[in-house]
Amino acid sequence: MELINKFIENNNLKGDEAEEIRNSFKNFKGSEESFLLKSKLLDEGGILSLKKEIYKIPYFEKIDILQVPSDILSMIPEDSARFYKIIPLGINKGVLDVGMVNPGDIKAKEALNFL
Repeated sequence: MELINKFIENNNLKGDEAEEIRNSFKNFKGSEESFLLKSKLLDEGGILSLKKEIYKIPYFEKIDILQVPSDILSMIPEDSARFYKIIPLGINKGVLDVGMVNPGDIKAKEALNFL
């Protein structure tokens, strides 16, 4: 409930308000993101801002894949990139910078460590 808790914290919600949101989410059939969107508590930009804050990572609105050199793109196999929704962006100080649709995806992070 990382996103929900961060939303509650950022909006300084306490007591009944906070519990109502947590209980509503527990009864919701879907992800935290879907809950926040469908409940109209946040829009997509707000969710991305929360993720940026939680994971302490930069946020890119759009990435033009045509601007990424092919030698960089080839550093992650295409099937892995599509499956885990990751894309190599460049090399910075000897480290591969990677964009992720869901930076909280533990399996994607594990795959990156393996690749």
